Amino acid sequence: MTAGELKVGDPLELSTAAFFQAHGYLVRRGVKLSSAAGEKDTTDVDLVAIRFHVPVREERIIVDCRDRKRSVPFERVLWTLGLSAFTRAHHTIVVTPKPIPPVREFAAQGGVEVLSAEQVAAFVVQQSTQYYGDADTARAARLARVSHLKLPETKSLLHELARVRQMLVVGSPTTNFNRLVLTIRRLRGLRQGSSVEWPWLRDFVCNDATVTAALMLLRFVEEVKWSPEADWRTTLTRRLTYGDVPPSKALQLAKIALDQPFPEGLPPPEYTEEVGGLVDQLIARSAVSVWTPISVDYLLAAGTVRSSGVPWVPAELQAEVLALGRRVISTIGYAVTGTAGARGQALQAAGEVTGTPIPPSPQSGGAGNEQVLNPKSDSLGGHQQ
Repeated sequence: MTAGELKVGDPLELSTAAFFQAHGYLVRRGVKLSSAAGEKDTTDVDLVAIRFHVPVREERIIVDCRDRKRSVPFERVLWTLGLSAFTRAHHTIVVTPKPIPPVREFAAQGGVEVLSAEQVAAFVVQQSTQYYGDADTARAARLARVSHLKLPETKSLLHELARVRQMLVVGSPTTNFNRLVLTIRRLRGLRQGSSVEWPWLRDFVCNDATVTAALMLLRFVEEVKWSPEADWRTTLTRRLTYGDVPPSKALQLAKIALDQPFPEGLPPPEYTEEVGGLVDQLIARSAVSVWTPISVDYLLAAGTVRSSGVPWVPAELQAEVLALGRRVISTIGYAVTGTAGARGQALQAAGEVTGTPIPPSPQSGGAGNEQVLNPKSDSLGGHQQ
């Protein structure tokens, strides 16, 4: 790893990511924020850490990492507090070298916690388990190398990665799930780029989207877990079918796209029943399902679904956590590889607006020409990370 592969602040971010990963959080670095999905970035969050507690209750943390010699910790506290409100975080943390007592006292007044970089580093080096995903230094260095290529084909994939990660803090769960399915379908239907790193980066983005999709299902479960099954299934079907827009608006978009009315409404996505079965399992076994985001992240980022255990998951839950993680990967794979029908032909143009994952028609080189996700493969595209 050379100095040019990582930015100045990356080592502290990686150390902090490892710190939270070791405490059971799904971690994501460099979550960019913008005024609208896909628009120019306005700022970014150094680290987002998310975990769920029984009975499926989310805890979301944003972290600002400052290791510059001339860092202004008082300003960072205020800046991070503003980001916390925007992202609806439950906890706000600033990590900085050798914070002085006045900084901690000032931060405490705003409900911001301050960790010393030295404290974080000392904890991380004491752990014997290998870090993975966004806490993996080697993987971060490779992503930095690819980012520096500045090729149009890699820049496009990096743009998709930014959109995927933004969904961690913006958007409704089912609409995000639909958009993630659509994103993976589109990326897996692309022709391979000229860069030797293109397949790796494409798989990186697809796997990241899969983990985010798994997290969206947990957010939906948190919302409906106390509802009768008939009620939450109705809600799930409606939201997967029409997204965030009213059904009447979705039908209007469909009519414009195909120039024909849909008097009986739109049929739900072909994967609705499969997703509903998974949601039922997530609700029924909350002690296991709360580990789903990190289990899916580990199974994909570590490059194997035959793992004997997910780091930091209690030993008595390992078998169930692994089995559920594989089930989630399989269900999302089923959603991604669904065939296009009349619904897909009707709303392909409206998919990004409604958040409804309309598959491309077979003529466009979409689902019919893609690889099928094999739960036993190392990644969505079949390439190891």
